[in-house]
Amino acid sequence: MDAATPQRWIPPQAETVVALAEASARPDSLLWAEFLRRDPSLCWFFFTQHHDLNLERSSFLLKQGIDTTSFLESCLDPSHARIADWSKPAALKAYRLSQYVGILAERIAEQLRLDPLLAHCLGQLTQLGPIVDAASVRVSDEDKPKPTKHHDSSIYTRQLIRRAVCPAWLRDLLLSLDLPSEVEADRWSLLLQLALGLVSKSTTTQSLGQLAAQRLNLSWEAEQEFALHLGQHLPMPSPSLHIEAEAMLLRSLRLVKQQPANTLSFTVKQLENEVEDLRSRLARGQQADGQRLREQKLTAVAELAAGAGHEINNPLAVISGQAQYLLKGEEDLNRAKALERIIGQTTRIHVMLRDLMLFARPPEPIPKSIGISKLIKTAITSVVDLAVSRGVRLETGNISTKSNITCDSLLLGVALKSLLTNAIEAAPAGGWVRVHTQIQQQRLIVQVEDNGPGVPTHMLENIFDPFFSGRNAGRGVGLGLSKVWRIAQIHGGDVRVDHKPGQPTCFVMEVPLRLVRTQRLKKTA
Repeated sequence: MDAATPQRWIPPQAETVVALAEASARPDSLLWAEFLRRDPSLCWFFFTQHHDLNLERSSFLLKQGIDTTSFLESCLDPSHARIADWSKPAALKAYRLSQYVGILAERIAEQLRLDPLLAHCLGQLTQLGPIVDAASVRVSDEDKPKPTKHHDSSIYTRQLIRRAVCPAWLRDLLLSLDLPSEVEADRWSLLLQLALGLVSKSTTTQSLGQLAAQRLNLSWEAEQEFALHLGQHLPMPSPSLHIEAEAMLLRSLRLVKQQPANTLSFTVKQLENEVEDLRSRLARGQQADGQRLREQKLTAVAELAAGAGHEINNPLAVISGQAQYLLKGEEDLNRAKALERIIGQTTRIHVMLRDLMLFARPPEPIPKSIGISKLIKTAITSVVDLAVSRGVRLETGNISTKSNITCDSLLLGVALKSLLTNAIEAAPAGGWVRVHTQIQQQRLIVQVEDNGPGVPTHMLENIFDPFFSGRNAGRGVGLGLSKVWRIAQIHGGDVRVDHKPGQPTCFVMEVPLRLVRTQRLKKTA
């Protein structure tokens, strides 16, 4: 195998190719460290390109970048030209494992005052075997080393590294990671053994990691605690491209390479347009994935809540009934007050469970035509007393007075009341809450604004989760917004929060003017 063209082993990610293509004329525009950390193909290319490097020199050159032209040209070889799809389950596992070891190696290097970027790259390459195997690159059978029948990734890594044109020190380092180190062993070997020990399920590898921690004067328990936390927050790879977009990306690179100088300006313009198109596709893919993940998460919580709510309600009814029975015959004033508190708290729990069940298993919506202005007015009337008690002014902006909406007016009224209640509880004394409506493309858009402190950025991802309460931001008890999301969803709509620093917080609910029936949640036992 000609390891000088490593993409025969590891294809690059689309985001890397696009960024390198853009940076080929402007080398300073790319943050090399960012892409070296995220793309095993780029990391491996660096070491096979500079196969005569020593450790100190590689540390310096990593920060200078790579030969962009050589890397892009290696992507165009017809025998292996393709873009990595790390979203496939087996490939995703290999990718995240390489990142796991890389991040741990980087953390350990910072403690030892070694180069963290180099440590991250070396950590990734300890997983060379799983990465190459998962990439499934088009390599002939006689060229590609075979994994053992037991799929031992460390053996496969050693098979690959022996055939590679890479620095001798890197080959020796990766070939000896499963061997006990000498007492005065090189710190880089100990560093990688420790990182591997933290992620491995092998008793032997864990023992080597513990020994490495001892010789580096680091706490094995502290590193284990960090590794456990990190394992729940591993980075995800860049979105994969559709096969047509992948072909368009590689075709664009070939055009630039093949065009004569007098037509280069036209080709550059075409390439720029296609790059922008690719970036738009990547952005839309990321947004769609985020939306889909949020809906899956909330649906899963709803199924869990349905089962839990049913199980809690039964013993709660018994507690409340027994307390009421005892209260009827209780003559002692103190015990009577205690029983009244028990009944009051069981009632409070029952109300929360009722709201939770509305989120988990809302009733089938009954469509009915109602005026939009009447729907809004009814919701505002239901929260007037709360607004007065908190000293908050209720205002209405543009309200559609002549349009009707076909919906379940009771459920949608609950959603609007919850949005208004949330805003009133967020606004300060003397503050205001304002309601606007507009109709766009046969959809009703309701905007509820308040001049409260807003929703911190780190809370936005969880703001619609049941029982999530941003009390520091002045929000409610944790079920109102989840009900709004659920009711909007069963009407075929959605809800979101628009908040920019220095501007009022605005919750936006969109629903079709005619009820769209959505798939019901599967009922759990």
